[in-house]
Amino acid sequence: MLIFPDRYPRLCETAEQTPLIDTHEHLQEERDRLALGDRLDFACLFRAYLLADLVSAGMSRSDAEEMTADNLDQDEKWLRVAPFWDRARHGGYGRAIALTIREVYGIPDLNRDTYRDVTAAMRAQNRPGVHRRLIREKAGVSWYVLHHVGDAGTVYREGIDPAICRRVLGVNCFLRDSLPLDDFAARTGIRADSWEAFQAVMDWYFERYAADAVAIKNNCPYWRGLRFDDPPPERAAAAFEKRYVHGQALEPGELKALQDAAFHFCLRRAATHDLPVQIHTGYLAGNRNLDTDRIRPSDLTNLFVQYPHVRFDLFHIGYPYQGEIAALAKNFPNVHVDLCWAWIIDPYATRRALQTFIATVPVNKIFGFGGDVFTADGVYGHARIARWGTAWALARMIDQGYLGEGDAATIARMILHDNAREFFDLPSRPATLRSSS
Repeated sequence: MLIFPDRYPRLCETAEQTPLIDTHEHLQEERDRLALGDRLDFACLFRAYLLADLVSAGMSRSDAEEMTADNLDQDEKWLRVAPFWDRARHGGYGRAIALTIREVYGIPDLNRDTYRDVTAAMRAQNRPGVHRRLIREKAGVSWYVLHHVGDAGTVYREGIDPAICRRVLGVNCFLRDSLPLDDFAARTGIRADSWEAFQAVMDWYFERYAADAVAIKNNCPYWRGLRFDDPPPERAAAAFEKRYVHGQALEPGELKALQDAAFHFCLRRAATHDLPVQIHTGYLAGNRNLDTDRIRPSDLTNLFVQYPHVRFDLFHIGYPYQGEIAALAKNFPNVHVDLCWAWIIDPYATRRALQTFIATVPVNKIFGFGGDVFTADGVYGHARIARWGTAWALARMIDQGYLGEGDAATIARMILHDNAREFFDLPSRPATLRSSS
């Protein structure tokens, strides 16, 4: 399905055929997917996001947790999903999965008559090279940027496909309570028994991986706010000693000071190594955890001022604070807008936000796609929604006389590919990557 193919053929062709730079993924390793064998089933498509919508629709938390467990067969899983699927299927999460089922696996719909067919099709394609087939050949992704979140102590994941993947340093690992100091020591050989030693641990990761990484990433709104003050070193040292030498609990202000100091340390190292900084803003995955005071992009403003030469990549359009993102990216030369995940959080709000960004922010600072999923199957459906949404937004701007068709096609390619490729300094690819099969 193309948007406005008769009226705007060049625009539609550009949106459909432009290879995507995928700015953000949490994909499992292919070997872990292959190891699932007969444990791979249709419910694996629900992991994280769609399960959250099913819970919001009424599914119990315990049933949701069992959807990707091994103790239920697919028939029992469908019985638990069925009462809620029709309630959640029309949201962005459900729409993306439905598109993958239909266009990748060739099954018209997910229902009581087809869920076994979906499982069979997934298992049939679960062989070596499945990630490249799903991500590059089907979804048309040229490169994807990986942030590993599987465990608290893995700052930089090994075992990726260098022909399609680049990685970030997950500096969120340095901002947790409690810090996984044993994991860090096992990896670095440095026992962090003081603030100075912990700085040496963080330095170790930058010195070892900065040349290979394309950015650093902080997803702290899942446990704290986005305001990072710059405390004096002695305050951070005192908090670290209290918590990790004497084993005493920190007061909220002490914990914030320690985390603030660690992130400022990372920002200074990012500046030294010319690494962009990706930051989660806006909506949170899951259920019963949304605190709108923790997710506002404007809380980061002091960092944009203090680090004018550091490039910031603000995620998820700050949803529902997309107006703040637009204002920040318009005002600060070092702030960029990232639509990763947003297309399936709220497809229509993201279309409207993209129009606002194009009319407000220099278009070289807009990144149009990041799948932000765990299973590679989900990349395809999300990519389709992003391409459609980009074409829709630009076509409406042509209709309104704001853009010409030629400019719109150029902007589409910039947003979907060129801007992020240049920002992350990624190698170029052939003009078209997607297979027709």
